[in-house]
Amino acid sequence: MIGIIRSAGIDELVVVLGSSYEKISEAISDGDIDLIRNPEWEEGISSSIRKGLEKINDSIDAAIIFVVDQPFLSKDILERFISFYEKHDPEILVTRVGEHIVHPVLYKRRIFEQLKKLEGDKGGKQIFNRNTISHFDLEDKHLLIDIDTGDDLNIFEKLQR
Repeated sequence: MIGIIRSAGIDELVVVLGSSYEKISEAISDGDIDLIRNPEWEEGISSSIRKGLEKINDSIDAAIIFVVDQPFLSKDILERFISFYEKHDPEILVTRVGEHIVHPVLYKRRIFEQLKKLEGDKGGKQIFNRNTISHFDLEDKHLLIDIDTGDDLNIFEKLQR
């Protein structure tokens, strides 16, 4: 996933790791990444968002939040996502497949304080109703696949054949 993100022109990466920090950090070979340990990972995704935002350089105008378990996210999709952002300049840019919200999601800097106040395992969706969001619509239902369990991995492997 890091290679795909980099190939789309995103240079500054902050990676937040939780329960398996040691194991995962050893597998990351890109030394130009800010790796952050989130000791509060059990609180849910909101704690990872907060930890990541703490490390973002003040000169950065927006942050894109990714999850690493979307095997069908591609360079092409990310380039189109970034192009959409550059053309429309939304406050929040949400990737949508049909009626499903998926990652990546982009937040302008003015939204960061709201994100830092999130709690639990619901992430940024908690603040959508308080802000204007724009949708980056895609039709590829493969983007709905994420790998959270062994069954998910089996489905992914079958689709690869």
